[in-house]
Amino acid sequence: MSTACPRRWLIVSLTACSCALVGAGCGSTRHAAPGPRLPHALAQRLAGEADAVAASYRAGDLCGAQRQAARLRAEVTRAINARHVPAPFQEEMQGAATSLVAGISCAPPPPQPPRSSGKETGHGHGKGNKKHGGEGGGD
Repeated sequence: MSTACPRRWLIVSLTACSCALVGAGCGSTRHAAPGPRLPHALAQRLAGEADAVAASYRAGDLCGAQRQAARLRAEVTRAINARHVPAPFQEEMQGAATSLVAGISCAPPPPQPPRSSGKETGHGHGKGNKKHGGEGGGD
């Protein structure tokens, strides 16, 4: 499987998440029985954060996208704990935020090679355990 397919899925899911969050926080022109809704400001904020994750991901900044996704997950958790998210949305939102973080792979930078102090060149003195004139180690 190419990396384009998972990327496309992630971007589509983030876009859908943004639309759903905004839709859940907005009223409609229908006058049906009101269902549970997210507060409009919360829906806008979470949608904006989801859009930022998608933008970083599209730009190839996977580490930035992962950090933003982790912030989004923390924001979802805070909103749930503060009882700003209606119960019917809590499990789905928390699961989506957790899956989003897990779905972005940010490889750590390669380790830096050890720096030499410039004192040792690897030739001559300082190598081995030999002492002058003998086999060395004589304790």
